[in-house]
Amino acid sequence: MFEALHVLADEHRLVLMPDTDRVMMAHPFSPIATDFLVTIGDRTWYANCVWDGLSILALLGDGMLETHSPATREPITLTVCDGVVDGDAIVHFLVPARHFWDDIVFT
Repeated sequence: MFEALHVLADEHRLVLMPDTDRVMMAHPFSPIATDFLVTIGDRTWYANCVWDGLSILALLGDGMLETHSPATREPITLTVCDGVVDGDAIVHFLVPARHFWDDIVFT
């Protein structure tokens, strides 16, 4: 099984914690508590980032993504209803998409 995890990591299907067989990221889900909490009904999941949080909602249905501003720590809630994001927050990706996997944890 551990060999399969490393194959998946090599294929960028998941991310392992450095020098371990422990999963750190299984996009778009995070098995580790993060600052990106997705809620659909009475179920919750952690995401790795806003992009992944919205991806969970796209995959599983309407719900809510709760996080905070990295600059001010002010709470931010994005709600998805009928597949449409409601909210006035702006998402900025510091790293261009073509470079996400250069350092996916930083990204």
